[in-house]
Formats: sequence, C-alpha cells, structure tokens
Amino acid sequence: MSTEPKIGTHVRFKLDRGPNTGDHRPAVIVRAWPDNTANLMVLTDGVNDDVGNLLWATGRSEGEDPGQWSNYESDKEQTETQAHPAPDSPPIDVHLVETDPQPQPDHTPEPDAPANTAQRPEPDPQPDSQSKTETKPDPDPVPEPAPKPPQIGDPSFRTQP
Repeated sequence: MSTEPKIGTHVRFKLDRGPNTGDHRPAVIVRAWPDNTANLMVLTDGVNDDVGNLLWATGRSEGEDPGQWSNYESDKEQTETQAHPAPDSPPIDVHLVETDPQPQPDHTPEPDAPANTAQRPEPDPQPDSQSKTETKPDPDPVPEPAPKPPQIGDPSFRTQP
C-alpha cells in the first residue's frame, strides 16, 4: 500500500479534526520527504469542516486512519462523493427514458395538392399627410470649405496701383 509521494499528486486526506473527522477531502502533495511522508494542501468544505478553507497537513504518511492520505486509485471503497443525506429523506429514483426526436414537418408540397394561395394582409394605408416624408435640417451640418485665396498669376488676382 505504501506509495512514494510525488509532488503535484492529487490524493485524498482523511480529516483528523473538526465536526467531519474521518471524512475524505481532496489534497495535493506539495512536498515529499525521504521517509515517504508528505506535506499536503487540503481543500476543505469551508465552515462546514470548521478547520478553515485550506488545511496544511505536514509530515503525513499514507494510510486509512484520520490524518493520513491515500491515492484515489487505492480507494476502491470510496467511489462516490461522501454525502450526508437529510434525515427521513426518501431516496431519489431516476429513470432515463430514450425518446424519439420530434418529427420534422415536411415542407415539400404533394404533387396533387393545391399551392398555398393565402396572401399576407396588406398594411393599412396611411393618410397622405403622414405618408409624405419631411426633410429636416441636418442637426450637425458639415461646413462648406472656405474659398481659396487668389494666387499670383491668377487672372482674378489684382494688385493695387
């Protein structure tokens, strides 16, 4: 059962304190020691575990007792997430039923069927006073470019005598 701990390995840690002592929590090995012990960063269930959000478990060995860690692969008896069912709660019975997909309507007309001659209703005509569009001045008109000043050599250019 003894596995050499490797940094970064995800393991299970069995809580050794708090109201949920004995429950498993996910942990990561952050340091491996030569004697096959490890320092772990344990993710807790916050206020429910009453040991803080993170638990630093140092110098812990592999095993099944509280305060020890184990590999997920070696925990065959712990295949489901631990849960504390509410007292007197009935079991939930779930049945999955495979159903046929909804039939899609066939949009191709039959050869002998008359074509759909229904017309879309015409919109109500509007009175002439409302149908004319009024042109409103542009709220932000672009100014016309300023005329160029006359240049020397231009026939419109005159000098004072």
